[in-house]
Amino acid sequence: MMKKQILIIAILFISVKVGYSDLPPSRAKQIRTDTSNFDNNLSSADNTAQKAFETLDELTFSGTPGGNDTEFQYNNSGAFAGTSDMIWTANNVTFIDDQRLRFGSDSDWGLGYEENDEDSLTFSTEKTASTGTDNAMLNIAVDILNQGCTANQEIFEVGKGGIDDGDENWIELFAVDEDGDVSVGGDITISGGNINTGNIPLVVGDATTDSITFSVDGTGDGEIVLPNDSVGSDEINSTTGAYDFGGVISLEVPNTAGDVTCDAAGEVAVDTTQKQFVWHDGTREVAISSDRKITALITSGDWDLDSDKWLHEFDSTVYPDGIVITKWAVDANVADPSVELDANLMYCDTLSNGAFPGANATLIDVLDTTTGNSSESDMSNSDLGSGTIPTGKILYIDIDVDPAIDTNFFVLQIWFYQPES
Repeated sequence: MMKKQILIIAILFISVKVGYSDLPPSRAKQIRTDTSNFDNNLSSADNTAQKAFETLDELTFSGTPGGNDTEFQYNNSGAFAGTSDMIWTANNVTFIDDQRLRFGSDSDWGLGYEENDEDSLTFSTEKTASTGTDNAMLNIAVDILNQGCTANQEIFEVGKGGIDDGDENWIELFAVDEDGDVSVGGDITISGGNINTGNIPLVVGDATTDSITFSVDGTGDGEIVLPNDSVGSDEINSTTGAYDFGGVISLEVPNTAGDVTCDAAGEVAVDTTQKQFVWHDGTREVAISSDRKITALITSGDWDLDSDKWLHEFDSTVYPDGIVITKWAVDANVADPSVELDANLMYCDTLSNGAFPGANATLIDVLDTTTGNSSESDMSNSDLGSGTIPTGKILYIDIDVDPAIDTNFFVLQIWFYQPES
């Protein structure tokens, strides 16, 4: 029975279409719009065909296309109208300048071309958030059936020089592949914020990288900051066998306020409490103190032979910036004011003709042991007003009065360091 119904419908439609094409317009319209001759005259087995003709009876074909040639049509209050903002040209659907294709029931997403201002294609929205912060406001989705992309398949690409990367002159500028690898053909400029990699290594360069350069403005301390233990001995290697730091003003070595440990050959460190520079010479740990000391024994032979006792010459080749005395002390073998030392700590120019003391004798401080001992730990209280002794000077003692007892003696200690200026 079904086959019979289908055959009847096919014959009827073919008959109507053939008849319609051969009849004059007035008669064709009657066949197109008037199916009363078929109403209720078909058997119940042919109801499908009857309903088809009843549907034809309800259709109305009328109206003239609106607008100009190639313009898209739309319903304008029940009448055809054309829009010059959207036209068909050859194989292209064209939106004219500053028009947007809107999405969403609120039309709050738009894609449009801005020629008057930016001369660019812009995807824009008035929305400020998605349903959740982990839901992107703009997505490009591929492999939506989760069948698995081809390994290293590029998903998104930006380039120039052609329509796409199939063109001979195409230059890839930016691309993202199926597992998140990003390829950038130019510089990456970070105008704010950090580059965070999470709990994974950050690798810069590969086996073909010639050099890595860090450029900073150089206006502050710590321009490039690395966390503790971020660079180990295995990560530092020199193919020339030497590291040249000649272009820097200073180099900070490991230091601490207290004892340091250098237990491998070539290691160096600074003890800022004991003011020592420490290094390991391959067999032992060695230290040099930044503070130095002159010790002189003053006996009757000194004051009986000459009233001036030579202590040390600070030659300009060894002490190019002179010295700074930090403190001094005199200890007598007896604490007897009657045998006190009455002397002066002095400096003068180096000798040019053998006469001692030399020219420009200058008082540094008075060495007066009225109680047998004497000292000064703050050289700002000295007669000189500081402990600074210029280079090319001779340090000596000028004994003003011989002690009353020749069996007495005195020990003079002077602490100093070499400055760098």
